[in-house]
Amino acid sequence: MSTPLSTPEPHTPEPPVQTITRCDAGRGWLWWVEAFRMIKEAPVPWYGIGLGYFVITTALFFLFIAITAANAWIGVLGLLVVYSLIPCFVVGFVAAGWTQARGGTPTFSHLFSGFKADVKTLMGVGAAMVLLASIAIFIFLTMLGSDFAAELKSLSEKNDPVATLAFLTSSQLWLALLVLAILGTLVWFAVWLAPMVVVFQRAGVVRAMSSSLNASLINWRALSVWLLVPLVGSFAVGMALGFVIAVLGLVLLALGLGNEAMIISFLVWGLELLIAPFLISLGALTAFVAYCDIFHAKDAVFPRAGKTPPLHP
Repeated sequence: MSTPLSTPEPHTPEPPVQTITRCDAGRGWLWWVEAFRMIKEAPVPWYGIGLGYFVITTALFFLFIAITAANAWIGVLGLLVVYSLIPCFVVGFVAAGWTQARGGTPTFSHLFSGFKADVKTLMGVGAAMVLLASIAIFIFLTMLGSDFAAELKSLSEKNDPVATLAFLTSSQLWLALLVLAILGTLVWFAVWLAPMVVVFQRAGVVRAMSSSLNASLINWRALSVWLLVPLVGSFAVGMALGFVIAVLGLVLLALGLGNEAMIISFLVWGLELLIAPFLISLGALTAFVAYCDIFHAKDAVFPRAGKTPPLHP
């Protein structure tokens, strides 16, 4: 008997679409709370999973960037493959969350579970993401016109603040940015829950992305709160770190230790990189929790060691 994360049998028809639940706005906050609770219960495994994803994808990205200098076609093709593999890695986080939700312990090997599932469909979702994002960028550049790059270069060479301000406040630029923001949001909506729909609902690329888009649009209130949490959090942390750096920098400069100020800045950046794996795992887990909340509100998809699911009293 197959599990939700295993490869479906060939020629198996897609099952019916799961009912989409309209969640309250407050659910967006609870998705973060539950994801944080899961990481708190197993911090070491989740750090390892997040670190593994960060190292692998970053290394592949810079590898193909370097290859691009020697052979543009191979480099670009490699980058497209890397982006297409992202849904497979997302399923790895889902597999770890699925295991923990059933009383097990997430392990580093879970990160590669997506490569044992429906890889073809998952990579199809990734490829569709790249294609749709490219179309959105093409529309953005088309709206700016063919003279955009030349005008931007001319402004940088002239260093004219008045002309630069006029360019940055032009209606053409802001209209293009608005269209890009709308299209980019729709692409993200279509991809956000698609990997989970693929593995849990045996869906193809089109149905997975359309289901994700539909679920996101229906739950735009909860999604708005979900998005507000990292925005406010990153702003608050950024302000705090900026204040600390500024104060320490002024103190060290007053003592004639200017180089130490730069060292402190590097230490702060190092701290941010240190906590990045936790943030990666946290963000991926919120998508898993949100999927369970939206598509399986009345199912036992998210039991936690036999206890009542926290999101469903």
